[in-house]
Amino acid sequence: MREAALRFLSPLVACLAVLCLGLLVRKCTEGAAPSLIAMYCFAGAAFPPADGAPLVATTTMQKLYAILWGKSLAATRASTEFQLGVSFLFLGLVFLADWYRSRRRGSLVDLVCCLLLVGMISQLLLLVFVCLGAAFLLRPAILLPGFLLAGCGLAIAAALWPQPFTEDASMILPSATAVGIGWLVAVTLMLLRFGNLAPGEPAVLLAFSLAAVSWLPPHRPAKQPLEYESVVRETQEVTERFPRQKWLLVAPVEQLPETLGLGGYRDLASFVEEYQGQVGAPEFRFPQPQEHLFIYVEKVPFQIFAHEPSFVSFSVLTDITYRNYRSPAGRASLESAAMQLCENYRRHHSDADIYFEDDSLRIYHIQQQTAMNAKAEAPQSGREK
Repeated sequence: MREAALRFLSPLVACLAVLCLGLLVRKCTEGAAPSLIAMYCFAGAAFPPADGAPLVATTTMQKLYAILWGKSLAATRASTEFQLGVSFLFLGLVFLADWYRSRRRGSLVDLVCCLLLVGMISQLLLLVFVCLGAAFLLRPAILLPGFLLAGCGLAIAAALWPQPFTEDASMILPSATAVGIGWLVAVTLMLLRFGNLAPGEPAVLLAFSLAAVSWLPPHRPAKQPLEYESVVRETQEVTERFPRQKWLLVAPVEQLPETLGLGGYRDLASFVEEYQGQVGAPEFRFPQPQEHLFIYVEKVPFQIFAHEPSFVSFSVLTDITYRNYRSPAGRASLESAAMQLCENYRRHHSDADIYFEDDSLRIYHIQQQTAMNAKAEAPQSGREK
C-alpha cells in the first residue's frame, strides 16, 4: 500500500497543478474555452516532443534557442515538491482575485495560507507570487500576460546565468506557456466579439481540438528507465521466495520503494564505504540482523545519460544520489568498488555465493545463519550474568 502511494503521489500532484491552472485561467478570463485549452497544454499533450538528441549549447543564441524552442516542454517536468508549490501559487492567485472582487475575509485568509505554503516550498516561487500579486493589484488585466513574461524571463535567465538562478527557474516555463496560451485564446474571443464575429466558445474549442489533433497529437513522454529490467524481476522473485523481513537488499536507491514493507534495504554507496576495508578479514561478519543479504552489482554500469551533462548546478553536483547513481563516471566507480568488495569477501568466507548473473548484473547472496546464531546467544549470556 505504501509503495502504491509513493508511485501515484507524483501523478496526483501533477493533476492537481493542472486543475489549479485551469481554475486560475477561468477566474481571470471568465471563460471555459481558455481554461480548458490551457489545461490541455499544461498537461503536456499539446507541446511537441523534442526532435532528435539535444544539442550542447555554447553561444548565447544557441542557449536562447534551446530554452525557448529547442527543448520540448512536454518533457520538462519539475519535482513533485515544486509542482505542489506551483499548485499553491495558482490557488493563491485565485484567492487574490476573489478577494479583490468580493473583499471576503475568507479569501484573504486562504491567500495568506497559500503564501506561507509557497514560501516553505520555494523562495523563487514566493518571489514570483509577490510580484504577480502586486501587478494584479495595480492592474488585474496584466496578471496572465505577466505570468507568461515572468516564466520566459526566468527561463532565459537560468539558461544565460545559471549560477545565481536555480534549475527551478526553467521549470516555470511550461506553466507560464500554458497560461499564456489561455490568455491568447481569451483575447482572441474578445476581439471576435468586438467585431461582431463571435463564433462562441464551442466553436473555438472545436477549432483548437482539430488543430491539436492535426499538428500536435497527444503523446507520451519518452521513457527514462533508471535500472535494468532484470533488477526489477529479481527483486520481485526475492520478495516472493524469501520470508518477509528476513532479507536485506544492498542496491541503488531505486530498490527502496520496491522493498518497502517487505524486507530490509541498504544504500549500496554507504555499504561499500563502510565495509570496503573490513571484508578481507576471515573473522568478519556483516552486522545486519537479516538472515539473507543480497548485494546488487552491475557488471555494466547502468547509464541514465549517454554522456556527462555539459553543465550541472552546484546543488546537483554535491547531491550524493547524483554523484553515486546518476553520473556515469560516479556510478561506474561505485560499481567497481562494490564488485571488489564482494569478490574480496568471497575469497575469505564460505557463506557467499552468486544468486543471479547475466551480462549486465550480478547478485551476491550471503546467508548469515552463523552470525544470527551468535547474535541470538549474546543477549542470553548477558541476561544470565
